[in-house]
Amino acid sequence: MSDVDELPLDPRLLTVRPQDLTLLEVNARYMRKEQYDRLVANIKRDGCLTSVPLVWHDVDGDRKVVLSGNHRVMASIDAGLTEITVMVVQQRLTRARQVALQLSHNAIAGEDDPATLKQLYEELDDVDWRAYSGLDDKQLDLLAQVDLEGLSEANLDFATVQLVFLPHELDAARASFDERGSWCRPTAAGSPGTPTTRRRWTPSPPRTAPTTSGTWPPPSG
Repeated sequence: MSDVDELPLDPRLLTVRPQDLTLLEVNARYMRKEQYDRLVANIKRDGCLTSVPLVWHDVDGDRKVVLSGNHRVMASIDAGLTEITVMVVQQRLTRARQVALQLSHNAIAGEDDPATLKQLYEELDDVDWRAYSGLDDKQLDLLAQVDLEGLSEANLDFATVQLVFLPHELDAARASFDERGSWCRPTAAGSPGTPTTRRRWTPSPPRTAPTTSGTWPPPSG
């Protein structure tokens, strides 16, 4: 990594004509026609871009290159926008940093929790807003299979399991449980199961010599 790549970015928001921007010649991100048509329709409805593209000002080539948001720029043109807001990086960027920025914006996108997504989607009682959300048939089919009630803790079945170890096996068992973030009594203040409680597996006192036992889950209290 060069010294230039070590410098933090100093982007600025600018208003530009989308036709004046240079799109990527090689872009790994693609969009299905129905998705693109939905994007164009949303932009027409909003009258602007609601998320800004990332643009690099190539001073040597006198170009403003879209590193992220190529489809948004194209859709803004098709939606008839004459100006859009973009985030522009003015400093020099190596080819490697340009590509890394492009790929990271595509790859680091997060995932949807199905139960939460279904809950939010069902708040939309207007068919137009449901279409605006952009959820496709595949996602809607998955939502239809989500049972919010079945995910409730009250509907979960619990079982108590007792594990018994010989004395020479106990150290290995304890290490194995500790490695896997195991079930145990709380070692800090707080009731079992609370997010602030740090937990580790702890063997219960031996019942009969020479066998030592550990319990899972631990007794409450």
